Amino acid sequence: MKTAAHIFFGIGLFFLVGLVAYFVCSLAFVNDGVGLFNPAVPIEPAGATVLALGIGMAWFPAFYFYKASKNAGGTLPEDDLEAKIEDADPDYGWYSPWSWWPFALSLAAGVIFLGLAVGTWMTIIGGALLVVTVIGFSFENHRNRLAH
Repeated sequence: MKTAAHIFFGIGLFFLVGLVAYFVCSLAFVNDGVGLFNPAVPIEPAGATVLALGIGMAWFPAFYFYKASKNAGGTLPEDDLEAKIEDADPDYGWYSPWSWWPFALSLAAGVIFLGLAVGTWMTIIGGALLVVTVIGFSFENHRNRLAH
């Protein structure tokens, strides 16, 4: 996780350098160079806002990965260059590879988004389909041959 924290921190630094360059260039090249440190010339805010948000979106996971690796106490198998596959935690959860519910769930979400463009009636139908598919997806391992 330390490696991931360093990578995301580096991405945030890249966006920070880009933000400074964007800010300086937008000041220098507005109105053929007249805008350099001229408070009367407006600065185009969209690019600076996007780059600032990019810094935040890169540094949030960097902070999380840094704190998680610090709280884990020691080196994780992902960070150890000499680690073997069996050193990691083998339990990754449960997923039914034969399940059709994720496909049905995506279709229901698609009907909802299509309904936003077509009409409210289609959004309501998509919402009902979404409720049915979420319930089916949640309880698929509690019935038939997979019942506990």
